[in-house]
Amino acid sequence: MNYLFEQDIIFSGADFTRMNRDFEVQRSTGEVLSLAAKLVRGVISGQFSAASLKALLGAMSLSGKLGAAYERYPETPAGFEAWVARVRPLWEAVGISTERSRSK
Repeated sequence: MNYLFEQDIIFSGADFTRMNRDFEVQRSTGEVLSLAAKLVRGVISGQFSAASLKALLGAMSLSGKLGAAYERYPETPAGFEAWVARVRPLWEAVGISTERSRSK
């Protein structure tokens, strides 16, 4: 994990600036390629495990899917149940319970 911080792969100063300004971090193609190269170097040098890389890529993919789902949040209550049905698998993938509490 230290490798990710040491190489400014996650939570760099630029990331915090972007999060404060834009509420998200969007990267150019060049930035993505640079990060990918750092990750590959980390795996090759033994400073970052292949299993950790796989987990990181999975989390990034899921994050993108969740973001896209929330961009399609329905404008009216009529579309809410269908939207929930589409995002429920994503919530479950990150461990968010989708069971509704029942009042006694």
